[in-house]
Amino acid sequence: MNLDSHRTEQGTRADFQTLVDTSPVGLIVVDARTGKFVSVNEEAQRLFNATGESGVSMEELLPRLAFRRRDGREIPIEDLPLLRALRTSETVRREGAVFRLPDGQSVPTIINAAPILSTEREITAVVVAFHDMTRFDEMERLRSQFLNMVSQELLSALASIKETAVAGLDSSLELDAAGPRRLFRRIDEQADHMQSLIGDLLNVVQTQSEAP
Repeated sequence: MNLDSHRTEQGTRADFQTLVDTSPVGLIVVDARTGKFVSVNEEAQRLFNATGESGVSMEELLPRLAFRRRDGREIPIEDLPLLRALRTSETVRREGAVFRLPDGQSVPTIINAAPILSTEREITAVVVAFHDMTRFDEMERLRSQFLNMVSQELLSALASIKETAVAGLDSSLELDAAGPRRLFRRIDEQADHMQSLIGDLLNVVQTQSEAP
């Protein structure tokens, strides 16, 4: 290898390492021959060291993690994206998994794994990306709660309007001169309330459509 080629290779490795280190998702790079972790970025350390066991290496910690699918089913170790990529050269995309840390904390993730191939098409390493879905799941939970609340409020307002309309149409009721006005005022108030709730729903939908 001449000097220029060596410098180019060194520069490529440095660029790759910079990409790994600065990535906003958790990234680990595993040597295919030894199975050792050759690179673990800061976000991956944050995810897996959330237990406070700062002295535990990734190689020590990963075997102690319990991986489950998003529906709660356990993921067999041979089906983990990292091992699938190592075993079959398969690129695994958007694999949902929840891993449980030794302290009992659960972290929902989306995992991607891709092999790095040599010029001879042999696997030299595997890159695994962990997307922390904790914040997304919390937003989904809050959104679901909000939608349930608004749905109940809409049903309540609609029932009130229906009840008022039935009262106004009941010919057996004797209403004083102000009676119809009171009924229409109640209908108007409930309609305004429904309009406000629908506006809130539309704002939520618009916010979701504009989210990256």
